[in-house]
Amino acid sequence: FGRSWKLASRGLIRPWIFSIAAEAGVIYAGTAQPVMGRNGVFVSTDNGENWTLRKGFAESDIRSLLFKDGRLYAATNYDAVFSSDDHGLSWTKAGYGLNDSTVYAICAHGQDILAATQKSGVGILSIPGGPWKETSFGMSVTYIRALAVWGHNILAASYGGGVYLSTNSGGFWKELNT
Repeated sequence: FGRSWKLASRGLIRPWIFSIAAEAGVIYAGTAQPVMGRNGVFVSTDNGENWTLRKGFAESDIRSLLFKDGRLYAATNYDAVFSSDDHGLSWTKAGYGLNDSTVYAICAHGQDILAATQKSGVGILSIPGGPWKETSFGMSVTYIRALAVWGHNILAASYGGGVYLSTNSGGFWKELNT
């Protein structure tokens, strides 16, 4: 498994892929570096042989993709997080009140959507379309690049501050570098 690889990018305008997700035989790729506004989420229904642009995001890079409860979420570098309940045909803001529009990664923790932001630590969305709660209590560096869920715990990887652990759904973060 994984011993040989084949390039599968026919139809991708600019194959700079920052994120990928799959569900029910459909592969979604989030692209970067827009060319004439042709950037966004590309879709393949034939195991990556051919790709079509599902929705453009103009000047935003798609940094992370996530499926949760029948919705596709897209984290962007200029416009925060969007969600789609029709497999990327249309998009709306996933919530409101996230002060940092640069989001590098998203993941699910229980019923929540978590967003790794450039300046505000971790955003938590508990209700689709509802308010984001920003959390960084205990973090000395709030520039978060990646998130992972480990059992009931959340790990946040920062840019220059190491790794943080939350054991209470983002209420407090403990530095794991010491």
